[in-house]
Amino acid sequence: YSGRLSNDMSLVRGFSLFCVAALMGVAVSASANPGWTGPGMTYVGQEIVDGVTQIEVTFPGPNGAVKAVLCMTDANGKRPAIVIAHDGEQGLAGVKARARDLARQGYVVLAPGYAATSGAIGTTSAAPNAVQTLVDAGTVLAQHPNVYPNRMAIMGSSHGGHVAMLAAGQDRDLFSCAVIANPAIDVAAVSPVLKTTTLIQHGGKDQVSQMSDARHLNYEIKKHGGASELKEYTLLGHGFWFYGNSGHPSEIIAQANWAWDDATEYLDKKLTKGLPSVASK
Repeated sequence: YSGRLSNDMSLVRGFSLFCVAALMGVAVSASANPGWTGPGMTYVGQEIVDGVTQIEVTFPGPNGAVKAVLCMTDANGKRPAIVIAHDGEQGLAGVKARARDLARQGYVVLAPGYAATSGAIGTTSAAPNAVQTLVDAGTVLAQHPNVYPNRMAIMGSSHGGHVAMLAAGQDRDLFSCAVIANPAIDVAAVSPVLKTTTLIQHGGKDQVSQMSDARHLNYEIKKHGGASELKEYTLLGHGFWFYGNSGHPSEIIAQANWAWDDATEYLDKKLTKGLPSVASK
């Protein structure tokens, strides 16, 4: 009977862990579902956060395996996709909530943990490996079985906006459009290569990157044959995609929410036309 008792106790322990995981909001299934990751990604783990399946993965990058987060609501049918770049300071932790927001809107979202060189944020010296990592992320995401490979955007804020623009310029066939907020930019490096249709957002009270640079970038992109649009928000400072419940006055939070709505409406217009709705909201 000792063998049977041991097996019975194992079942009890397994059921208990299942219940604890369910109470904590972690994805619980008979087995993990690495098939959601698609080819080119290595499954690490997953959990359900705010109704979104948040999957920890790695994929091959220029300097070895890159940690990333893949967000989606389910694995039924194809949908557009987004690569979202972190801001170069907060890393993946700072961008996960927005990746989940985009997933709830109906996108498959990949947030890669690219490395930014300390002290070189916003400059070309920080860019080479980061840019290639974002291109590799887009290439891997395009292979996902739930993704329309010709309906993919890239987006980023601050330094993430800078490297996202360079990535879009490096592989012009990969990304259908780009959405950039408060980009810490090297205009000379970006404007000649960026032909991807781009929305630039900038805050009038930004003390990190200047509105004049955003206006210059918008002008230069058009001068070099690209398509761009600039939206200015008079009350907002740097990093307004991530204000959340940050203690800012209500009118500033309202304008930050307005800016995010502008970004997602732009993505919908460029990526979802003619496709069935898959948003979970």
